[in-house]
Amino acid sequence: MLSATTAPTGHDLLADMPRHADLLEAISDLEYVPATLKRQDSYVKELEEQVTEALGKVEVLTEKTKKERAEHLRIRDATASKWAHTLTGRGKKYEEKATKEEREYHHALEKEMEAKDTLGTYQQLLEDAKRAHEKLIEKAERLKALKEELESLYERIFDGPSPDFPEEDEMERELRAAQNFHDQIQAQISVDSQAAEILKKADQTLGQCVSNIEQAVNQTRWGGNDTRTQTALSEGVSLTSKVQTLIGQAQHVSPLVQSIEVTRIPYGLARDSMYWDDSPEDTLSQGRLRGLVRDLSGSKMRLKAEHDAAFARAQSLDSELERATKRLQTARSVIHEYRRVLFESLSASWKASVVESPLNPGPPSHWKSNNPFAAVVARTASASGQGQ
Repeated sequence: MLSATTAPTGHDLLADMPRHADLLEAISDLEYVPATLKRQDSYVKELEEQVTEALGKVEVLTEKTKKERAEHLRIRDATASKWAHTLTGRGKKYEEKATKEEREYHHALEKEMEAKDTLGTYQQLLEDAKRAHEKLIEKAERLKALKEELESLYERIFDGPSPDFPEEDEMERELRAAQNFHDQIQAQISVDSQAAEILKKADQTLGQCVSNIEQAVNQTRWGGNDTRTQTALSEGVSLTSKVQTLIGQAQHVSPLVQSIEVTRIPYGLARDSMYWDDSPEDTLSQGRLRGLVRDLSGSKMRLKAEHDAAFARAQSLDSELERATKRLQTARSVIHEYRRVLFESLSASWKASVVESPLNPGPPSHWKSNNPFAAVVARTASASGQGQ
């Protein structure tokens, strides 16, 4: 209903109309922000927790690697002990112990590097999420300012429900319902799109991993287990760890993403040739590498299928979003047109009341008593008279 203390003149109402239309359009473009910002808040908080947890794991594993390395070097460099074992016929036992300690050191180092890779992936995701969060905050502040301006405009005209204009209240209810429905569709599209984007990164990373293993196959073809082969395999270990982390993040964003177990590169494949000789299960060969390529390629196919499914889910909602957008636009258009007519009518009524009775403006005498504009104009006239 119109506020008696701030009743505008017809000139004020007409002057407000262009800005009113601009505000509605600008707010419409930013209505998705609050819900999206809320989800992003949770996403950033969860990533921060994951980074903290991953950092703690890295610290523990780094300390373990340090201890294993110290033990490995102690045994390796203990020349006197080595000669003593050799002279007493226990040289083989000493070598086995030295080999065991070196294996344990390299295993601890591998776990440490894997944890650092996971930490790096989470830190990158957190950095990206914070950038997106900052942009959303800027938009939220812009939306808040626009709504405050619109509210200020309405407060000069309407104050709570409008019993004189029940149609306007009904239009507001439809607008809120249309907005809520639109936000729900937009939110689901946002979830599926974000999951698809993360899965795309995982797919690209796994593709790089397969390429590295194929490079290792080519290296063994031309001379066997050299440093370049080991480097390619070591990078593959790091990349598969990153892929698994990204898949887990995509599942966290969207529960509809299915689990995918990426084939892991067996321990020892990226190690020194002494391990391949001592451990038959870790023997490096073209056949085994080709099998690994096949397994990883299979994982990549499943990963791509999940990416395509998430992307398809987002696209499948496009038509639903289009319908929701049309409904929202219609609701806004209807209430905007109603208010436009209302503003013009109130303005015209005010002018008519001044012409009919300049000293005591009120509703025109030919209006019926049940005409809603009559009551409104009477109140605004009264407020105007009190303010003089």
